[in-house]
Amino acid sequence: MEKVQQSWGYVQGLKVSRMGTRGGLSLCWREGCLVTLRSFSRNHIDTLIEYDPNGHSWRFMGFYGHPEELN
Repeated sequence: MEKVQQSWGYVQGLKVSRMGTRGGLSLCWREGCLVTLRSFSRNHIDTLIEYDPNGHSWRFMGFYGHPEELN
């Protein structure tokens, strides 16, 4: 993941490791962003992001779920 992060110009990132051979989550950002990790699991990343020069922040939560429908 680090090679992809660097090739796209992202200077920072965090990674939630995969379980077995699949899965895993990643969040990358460019210089100038202040990203505070609030919580994470193998299915989510919850952050507070400050990028606005006026000091405004916003919350980003990314989720991943199993792609198969349960019957």
